[in-house]
Amino acid sequence: MQKMAILIIAVMFISVGFLSGCDEQTSEEGAAPVINSFTITPSSISFGSSAILNWSVTGATNVSIDNGVGNVSLNGSYTSTPIENQTYTLTAVNSYGNTSAFVIVTVSPAPTVNMIATASGTNCSITVVSPVQTDIFWTEVSLFLSNHTVNTELIYPTYTHNNTVSAGDLLQIIGLANGTQYSLIILIMDYYQTGIILGEVTWVQ
Repeated sequence: MQKMAILIIAVMFISVGFLSGCDEQTSEEGAAPVINSFTITPSSISFGSSAILNWSVTGATNVSIDNGVGNVSLNGSYTSTPIENQTYTLTAVNSYGNTSAFVIVTVSPAPTVNMIATASGTNCSITVVSPVQTDIFWTEVSLFLSNHTVNTELIYPTYTHNNTVSAGDLLQIIGLANGTQYSLIILIMDYYQTGIILGEVTWVQ
């Protein structure tokens, strides 16, 4: 009888130990990614300047940042030149969930480029009269000419201040149609192909 009691106690002990092990195994859960840091420096910039994103993530299988940055590594940096106030959101994902964080950079207003148009025959000279100088380069802006015809050739910029948009810069437009109204728009584009108009001039050829 005593042996039987010992045997029953042993079986109960083994059963309890087995069940306890099962409970411990099923209660063990993974964790969502951890964003250790996500910053932008500086957090306030002048128009045409850049800011640097820095981040550190652990436990993620995929990390991405919106607004044109895309998929990134767990740790890294990225230089951005936004044309207006921008919010960047970092999203880290794994099989247990996702974690996100955001930073904001403020951008000073874009400068206004004032121009005058001087038409002569089928050509037109566009002169920048202000501002004196900006941090925007001609290679970073787009020029749009309304009423563009098949006879209209390229727009030729003449750079006078290290390629920046500055007072005294000259744009030569050739092959225009007499008696036609034209508008030249200087536009700077962002990642979404939406733009900020820096300047516009309208004239009759």
